[in-house]
Amino acid sequence: MKPKIAITLCSDSGIGLEILEKSFESSLWQKCEPCIFTNLNLPDIDIQSHFVSGHDRLVIEDAAQSCLQKKNDALVTLPVTKKGLGGVGHTEILSSITDLKTTMFFKSPTLNVSLVTTHIPLSQVAQNVTIDKVITTIEQTWNALKLYFGILNPKIYVAGFDPHCGETGGLIEHEILTPALRYCVQKKDMDVRGPYPADSLFHRAHMENASAVIALYHDQGLIPLKTLHFFDSCGITLGLPFLRVSVDHGTAQDLVGKNIANPASLLYSLQTILEILENQGHEVQS
Repeated sequence: MKPKIAITLCSDSGIGLEILEKSFESSLWQKCEPCIFTNLNLPDIDIQSHFVSGHDRLVIEDAAQSCLQKKNDALVTLPVTKKGLGGVGHTEILSSITDLKTTMFFKSPTLNVSLVTTHIPLSQVAQNVTIDKVITTIEQTWNALKLYFGILNPKIYVAGFDPHCGETGGLIEHEILTPALRYCVQKKDMDVRGPYPADSLFHRAHMENASAVIALYHDQGLIPLKTLHFFDSCGITLGLPFLRVSVDHGTAQDLVGKNIANPASLLYSLQTILEILENQGHEVQS
């Protein structure tokens, strides 16, 4: 039986509909049974759809519930503006629905990144980096690398907060990161290294074949990721009781209506879902 994939297409999705329509040219969709959850009228798409009468957040909630109820095997989310969701992102909504701690993880061919904090102002990052959050991020990343991608002994590198890790006086490095890493190494027997200065960390992780990098805030992790893999990367929400993968870009309002949007990240998301489901025992046609 083909895996069933829920897709969210919200009214405030920007290029979402365009990349979805373009992606249907790929044979990847023949390997699954997609169902579009949307609050838009889609008369010209010959794909099963579930119309949601309400705002964008309800679209995401209905699709998530279908996965929680095992009606769908995974969820792929198209972009939506944070304004349309009340200033938060998909990850925060899914965390509130399930009441679970989650981690934003980003996959690409050569670099995997997890974030300790997500969509918050830079001025609030320091107060939101805690020992508990760092440990949760490391643990959920470690588990995902093993469960989703079959990496038996993951090697995880952790970024520092201050330039040069604060030299000898970095408060977050000494009071938050060092004890969190010590716990993961000594109590959980994980191969976790750092904290390393962020300006050289990603080069080091690449040269030493790290399985993933833990970044402390959004742009610290996503600038190098998107520089290397702007079109072939995707986001995965770790810690949920179902698989959720997303495109790794926003609504691109400046491209709307120009028919030049690239569906590559959506196709990479679908490819990643199919690979993970196959690793977990689902039958996926080659």
